[in-house]
Amino acid sequence: MGPIENANEKKPGLWDESEVVRPPKSISDQIYDLLKKKILNSELLPGERLMQEEVAEAFRASRTPIRQAFHLLEKDGLVERLPQGGFRITRLDVEAISDLFAIRAVLETYGVELACDRIQPEAIKTLKGIKEEADHLLDSNSVQREVKIRQLFELNSLFHETIYRSTKSGYLQELISNLRNTVLRLRALGLRNDRTWRRSWDEHGQLIDCLERRDKRAAGKLMRRHVADAMSHVLSQCNLGEGEEKG
Repeated sequence: MGPIENANEKKPGLWDESEVVRPPKSISDQIYDLLKKKILNSELLPGERLMQEEVAEAFRASRTPIRQAFHLLEKDGLVERLPQGGFRITRLDVEAISDLFAIRAVLETYGVELACDRIQPEAIKTLKGIKEEADHLLDSNSVQREVKIRQLFELNSLFHETIYRSTKSGYLQELISNLRNTVLRLRALGLRNDRTWRRSWDEHGQLIDCLERRDKRAAGKLMRRHVADAMSHVLSQCNLGEGEEKG
């Protein structure tokens, strides 16, 4: 199959927030951190061009640190150099997405099953607090959509990381950490489908119940379904192309 691409149309408000860079980090490192966050949050989407002049103006920086930041992102595999010059956000192949989610299903299913044996009451309390915060956010009509997406993404990541830590398995956490950048990108893409929010957090609530009851079988089954649904949501947010260059 061909790669997944997204139109290069400029999203309103993408650079509206104040992008101020300050010491002690170098300017290029700070720009790298901010751009990486936008990519992982899917504020910058697969296939989207990164315009050096636009980014330089947004960060009020010269082109040199922008180029250095782009090169760091390229090393991370988050951007790719274009033959005609410039960079774009790395596109995601359907096959690569399927492979990644298959690996996630194995690791995260094992993780929740292990957590059923090892999780402590404090971690359960943390998970419930995260779920409650997410529910309040979902019920709010005063939060702008992009802000809501960003906050739900952060809460979702914190929820899963709490489960990973509760396993007390350094090996598992290291394996998941190696996939972190791609996993975060895919989670954020899935969250852009508003219709998935409520169901996803309902499943989080069911998972807390499984962990509290230490029901490994139910937790594993729920996590496998959760990951499969997440893959479906990601693919629904992407346009399947035939590999042609855009923009």
